[in-house]
Amino acid sequence: MFMNLNTEINLGTSLMEKRLITAEQLKDAYEHLKIKGGYLSQRLIELGYIKEADIATHLTCEFGYSYIPLKSYIVTEDALACIPAEFACDFCVLPIEKHDKLLTIAMADPLNKGVIELIRQISRCEIVVLISIRSEIRQSIERYYGGHFKEFELDRYKDDVVLRDNLMEKEISNGLYTGVNRRRYKRMQVGLAAEYYVYPNFVKTEIKNLSMGGILFETQNYLHPGTELAINIHLDNYRYITAVVEVSRSEPVNIINAGWDTTSRVIHETGAFFSFMPEKNQEMLAQFLKHMIKS
Repeated sequence: MFMNLNTEINLGTSLMEKRLITAEQLKDAYEHLKIKGGYLSQRLIELGYIKEADIATHLTCEFGYSYIPLKSYIVTEDALACIPAEFACDFCVLPIEKHDKLLTIAMADPLNKGVIELIRQISRCEIVVLISIRSEIRQSIERYYGGHFKEFELDRYKDDVVLRDNLMEKEISNGLYTGVNRRRYKRMQVGLAAEYYVYPNFVKTEIKNLSMGGILFETQNYLHPGTELAINIHLDNYRYITAVVEVSRSEPVNIINAGWDTTSRVIHETGAFFSFMPEKNQEMLAQFLKHMIKS
């Protein structure tokens, strides 16, 4: 199945509408997702709110994905070469077959558009998605890549005394939000170049502030909360990090031009939390932020 990145599909809402989970369970899973990253389905399963087989059945029936029993399928070597082992583990994705520039993969949660786009960038192929259950994908990754499956970890710096935010329990007010500070990490004001992917285009943007937990960046258009994006953030002229973010809010801001031209334009300040970031990129971001904090 080809993934149309311009189509809004929300797994949580769909599961709730079918009464497979409750609104309270969905809210709880999102809170865990903002901290741990990964897939929404992964957090729902982890919390015991739904079984992985039920999610696979739902994706098949509601969205038309085809299920593949990985235990009885032989993966081709040229497909495996398209996605390095560390990315296969991070995204819990198994490449299974490649024809020219068309790569077929197995995923447990194929509705994360940002992950699909990153896989497209990594493999330089168009992507066809089949579904399987997470435990079968993990076993197959160990079988074909060798070694133990390494679980993706996003919140590895939660105890770092430099990066963590010690004001979490205090009230804050910043014009867009008033209430308890829910940030786990210190957020630094920056002006970094970046680009995010809206298939098939790269959209240039500027990162306004940045932490180990998320970003605030400019967008020309409103982005619906829950939208997943693959993004590159340029730390300097030589280094950049790649991640998947999920939009949490998007607010219009009126910008007035300086000087003789006082016309105004509207942009959106969009806040998003990281849901996936490769380990090496996490290390690079941590060092970058520590340098800013200490300088």
